[in-house]
Amino acid sequence: MLANKLITGVLYPLQSFSKEQLTDFSVVPLLVEGSTKEAENILVEIANNLSRHVERATSTERLKLHLAAVFAQNFSNHLIALAQEYVKGEGLNFTLLEPLLKLGIETAISSDAMALQSGPARRGDQITIDKHLNLLEKHERLLHLYQTLSKSIEQTYEKDI
Repeated sequence: MLANKLITGVLYPLQSFSKEQLTDFSVVPLLVEGSTKEAENILVEIANNLSRHVERATSTERLKLHLAAVFAQNFSNHLIALAQEYVKGEGLNFTLLEPLLKLGIETAISSDAMALQSGPARRGDQITIDKHLNLLEKHERLLHLYQTLSKSIEQTYEKDI
């Protein structure tokens, strides 16, 4: 019986939303937590009517998933935006990168992204890295990001190089 108890709960969609893009809610993961088992069961029932992917998750688990989402989606989107800006500024055609991006994202999602890592930092190809750094001399933000991400990749795979 829930009559005299204050019950609380969270129904958390693990998805970004915008006015410009319609979202098929049936594929959005919904994370559920209730202050009581009864409350949580009610939220699970509601969530199951909205989405095909419902899981129970604590506040800490949701925070960790949100952090992972920032890395996976927000940061990758920002990097794509910077690449668009760079290519446009260099008078090049960004659509040439689209097949690479689409295949890369699809493959990373369906496979082991760590095993798929490629590029000059992964190979330890300092000659190509130096050429890239020279191209970025007038693009301070991109230069810093390139150095930081390359170093992270190198450190991750240093035993393999």
